[in-house]
Amino acid sequence: AVDHQAITNPESSAPTVEIAQTETNEATSTPETDSNPVGPGIYDDNNSAIRYTGGQWETISSQRGYAGGYHYSADADAQLEFAFVSTDVAVQFVAFRNFGIFEIYVDDQLMEEVDSYAVNGVFGQLVTISGLDMRLHTLTVRNTGRQNDASSGTVIAIDAIHVLEPVL
Repeated sequence: AVDHQAITNPESSAPTVEIAQTETNEATSTPETDSNPVGPGIYDDNNSAIRYTGGQWETISSQRGYAGGYHYSADADAQLEFAFVSTDVAVQFVAFRNFGIFEIYVDDQLMEEVDSYAVNGVFGQLVTISGLDMRLHTLTVRNTGRQNDASSGTVIAIDAIHVLEPVL
């Protein structure tokens, strides 16, 4: 199970990971860019900065999704990549009864394993990774093909990526 508290080690300067729920119906501009990497902003799942590099991904329209929809995949090879420059980044995802477990990597280092199972659909879930060095990073999200015992599937659904203002 994923702990919805901040995960931090006060004895180390390692990045921290926090999982929280956020409202997704706020009016926030989505910077559009064709060049990578990107800086602070909220990047919708359809933004060209998010590269779906593995597996089969589908899009679905949903009023509850950020900017009206999200990308999802049940493919065990599903993967996306996103290049950014900041000290903090967050992955916004959807949880549901047939959703599985995915991993979040920064610069090929596993930062968090996320169980996206929920009895009812839950939008606006955020996994925040903080305390990174201020430089270019590559965020990777991978489906593990695994699921919670209560889940009826291994779908993952990514709604947006938030690049937060750097903490210097």
